[in-house]
Amino acid sequence: MGYLRGLTEYLKRNYDRDIFKEFKFKNTLLHFHLVGHQELTRKIRKSVTFDVDLMDRNKQVQRYPKLHIKFYYPAKFQEAVKPLIDVNPDIVAKNIQPIRHIRERYHIKNKTLYPLMMERQAVVITLLEGDVLRGFIDDFTRYEIFLKFHDDLRIVVLRHAILRVEDFHGRNMLKDFQDEVKDWKKSSLWVEEEDKGDGE
Repeated sequence: MGYLRGLTEYLKRNYDRDIFKEFKFKNTLLHFHLVGHQELTRKIRKSVTFDVDLMDRNKQVQRYPKLHIKFYYPAKFQEAVKPLIDVNPDIVAKNIQPIRHIRERYHIKNKTLYPLMMERQAVVITLLEGDVLRGFIDDFTRYEIFLKFHDDLRIVVLRHAILRVEDFHGRNMLKDFQDEVKDWKKSSLWVEEEDKGDGE
């Protein structure tokens, strides 16, 4: 038995944050990447459990399922982000649809995310539609992963949109594999001790 030093406290502070509402209160103009390779520049008007109301520059509001949002970021970074997004054509060709049922999604454990974040390990995140993003995990919540490219340039990736997460050596970071190999135990943050909550 053992635990990751600092994980329980981190989850208490961050895990249940509502990032959509945080951006709404900041009144930030955001650029969204949606399923179907659709892109929108909007402000968040309202966030409810499964949907978000987005407002365009003409103050027209339309509701979108959160399930259809892959990732987003402040619109001022749109041109800077473009060259940082790759596409895997083999995955695009599979035409993978959004996964509604939580148990059928591709999960990454908090015990995996936390050491990757704290130890500044670069990761490659591949999404269901084939978008490929490379960077450093800067933060995470129950529903989102913040991926940082450099300086203040970071994007919000919705965890439901993930197909793969790998380190820069191609090692699988997803739950099914990590439940077997338990790479978090190799972290400098891992403490061997009896029955300390290590956070799922």
